[in-house]
Amino acid sequence: MDCRRQSFCYIPRAFKGPFMAHDSDYKHGSMDISQHQRAYAGFLTFAKWSTIGILLIMVFLAVFRTHT
Repeated sequence: MDCRRQSFCYIPRAFKGPFMAHDSDYKHGSMDISQHQRAYAGFLTFAKWSTIGILLIMVFLAVFRTHT
């Protein structure tokens, strides 16, 4: 089946391959996401302090500029 020339192409489930996840494999709420939450909290902390640091550098450069 050549789908490259069509705007829509249906690929039957049998052709998707053995590595595709099946609907029955997932159980809602069974995954431990504590590491994901810690990583996201760390990213937010990093973004917050980076923004504060950049703003402080900008204020420093604006106050102590050397050109007139």
